[in-house]
Amino acid sequence: MVALRRHAEAIDELTANEAAELGELLRQVSRALKQTLGCSKTYVMQFAESPDHPHVHFHVVARMPEQAPEDRAYRIFRHLGAPPAQRCSEEALNELAEGLSARLNALE
Repeated sequence: MVALRRHAEAIDELTANEAAELGELLRQVSRALKQTLGCSKTYVMQFAESPDHPHVHFHVVARMPEQAPEDRAYRIFRHLGAPPAQRCSEEALNELAEGLSARLNALE
C-alpha cells in the first residue's frame, strides 16, 4: 500500500508535485514487486471510500504469471477475505516486505 504523508480524500486534492512524486513512487513499487516476486504486472487500485480510511491511498497488487484468467483484472477481488489456509504466512509477508524495502532503499 502507498499512502500520502498528509490527509487528502481525493486525487484531485494533490498538488502537481505530489502527483508527480506519486506517479514515480508507484512505478518504483511496481518495479520492485516484479523484481522481488517475478510477477507479470501490477494492478494499482485507489478508492478512498471506506469510513475507516477516507484518505487517498493505493493498493499495488502483483499479478502472477500463473494466475488463472478468471482471477485477473477486477476479478482479483474474489480473493478478498480468503480463508486463512489460502493466505500468505506472516513470515512470507515479512520476507516480501524486507525484499521490497531493500530494493526501494537502493533507489535512494
